[in-house]
Amino acid sequence: RHVASGVLAVDADGRVLIANPRAATLLGLAIVAGAPVDRVCPPALAERVREFVASRDGRSTAEHRSDGGVEDAFELAL
Repeated sequence: RHVASGVLAVDADGRVLIANPRAATLLGLAIVAGAPVDRVCPPALAERVREFVASRDGRSTAEHRSDGGVEDAFELAL
């Protein structure tokens, strides 16, 4: 709950398991458990998350630029 980074956990089907308040702030919306990653992430980021989950690589990163032009890096981990 008091992590400075946004945390968003998804299952193998790409549905949100948990999300912390910082993730909601970074993505600019309320995140509900069970929601498809496509509904809570911009298209390019959602696609990167789906690719990562399918690859089972273990660790990777993804970038997202908000509407305000701020770029955030996301760490992806299994």
